[in-house]
Amino acid sequence: MHIINFLGLSGELKVNYGKLEELNLNETNNKYFNTTQLLLEHFHSKATFSFIGTKESIQKQRELLKEYNYSINILEYSKEINEHEPSLIFNTILEIIKEHQNDYIILDITHGFRTLPLIASFGSIFGKINYTNKIKIIFAQENIKGKQYDFISLDRYLDISVLAVSLDTFSKTLNLIKNHYTDDLILALESFSHSLHANAFKKLFKENLIEAKKQINIAKTNEFYQPLNNILCEIENILNYFESIKDKKEYEKYFYIAKIMFEKNYYLASTTYIFEGLSKYILEHFKDLKILRNNQENSYDNSQAINNFILNNSANNKIFIYCKAKFYKNKYKAEFDIIYKLLTDIKNLRNNLAHISQELEDNIKQNLSKIIKDFKTHIIDNKILPYYNLDNIYDDFQLAQDIKAYIENKIPTSTNLPKDLKSWINFSQSYKKNKNILQNFLRVEHRKDISLLDNSLKPILNCLYLYQENNTCNIKQEHYEKIITIIGKNDF
Repeated sequence: MHIINFLGLSGELKVNYGKLEELNLNETNNKYFNTTQLLLEHFHSKATFSFIGTKESIQKQRELLKEYNYSINILEYSKEINEHEPSLIFNTILEIIKEHQNDYIILDITHGFRTLPLIASFGSIFGKINYTNKIKIIFAQENIKGKQYDFISLDRYLDISVLAVSLDTFSKTLNLIKNHYTDDLILALESFSHSLHANAFKKLFKENLIEAKKQINIAKTNEFYQPLNNILCEIENILNYFESIKDKKEYEKYFYIAKIMFEKNYYLASTTYIFEGLSKYILEHFKDLKILRNNQENSYDNSQAINNFILNNSANNKIFIYCKAKFYKNKYKAEFDIIYKLLTDIKNLRNNLAHISQELEDNIKQNLSKIIKDFKTHIIDNKILPYYNLDNIYDDFQLAQDIKAYIENKIPTSTNLPKDLKSWINFSQSYKKNKNILQNFLRVEHRKDISLLDNSLKPILNCLYLYQENNTCNIKQEHYEKIITIIGKNDF
């Protein structure tokens, strides 16, 4: 056992001390100057000691106890502290605890600092070490003035203070610090925090949120938690916020989580959520317009494809029908210009956050606040992109694939196709290049090569020869309809 004792300036009168069951100490008749003398007299041969005190208190106790042989050598090694530097005091205590981490430790703060904020500080310290179950904090409380003191264990206060630090941290950061105190509420909030920061929203809203709200309600009726009622109410408000968005669309959830992350000063996380939210809004809208293909691509690939389309008009026919997307974007150019600016602002802010400095912090906060406001106005409130029926805008990429399959099916495998036709069959996204290849192939001197093909292919090639380049597509609608009739496709 190791005893840590704060040295005080008391000792003018001897008083009685009550029993301390944890140490099998039952003193009802003997009187002592203070708890320092009591603990030394009873445990000088059974325990090791560390004493902490100011210069004045160390001198006082040495003088007071000099006639007691058991105390002389021990008091010689007292650690001197400045009572106005609590952080150094706490570090001193922590170092002593670490040196004796294999011992059962008694910390007597009778002559030290017993205010609740200081007790909470002890709790926050002990919350950082993993052997707190071996530490007991005690102090002697005066029951009869100048005559009788009784020892009181602060275990309950310690647990409450450690718990208060954990709950306050969650309220401010949506995270939990690791400490020795664990109960059903802490476990529920840990799971909630883990799912939130892992973007596991399905589990967050369907499991973790329900359990966390349940445990908060239980805690609010538990007498042990009564001193922490204000913090419990703060956390309950946070959980109610998540409850209010659980049934919203995915892009809306991302927005509202970005908003609360901003309020908790997680600027990078907030920017990331708002960035993902914008991509998800466009993806969801493209799905409603039947622009998005039924593909198995992961969310990252989908978001990348959409962002590249918004910023650079880049095609990705594996993920979305480019000609429909391009037509829709051109039709609603003003709306897409707003989205373009919003996406560009978010990307620029993310880049700045990766290289943040103190000088930029206020500017970043202001810019992110404006982005959140603009997102709410254009995306959440106004749903900036309108619905438009794109059924009559054909999918030229899919058409090319079907023509290719049809031609390959019609041509015997032994047939040697002209080089230009082979190039065209391997359809690419370069419409101008394809047009030139086809025109070159269909020049008068090559017309005889068409005889290699089935007669039903001739109208297809002649239709494709009449390419028309405009903002909608590259083939006149009448020619497109004729082609799909020939190849038997009715599901574009």
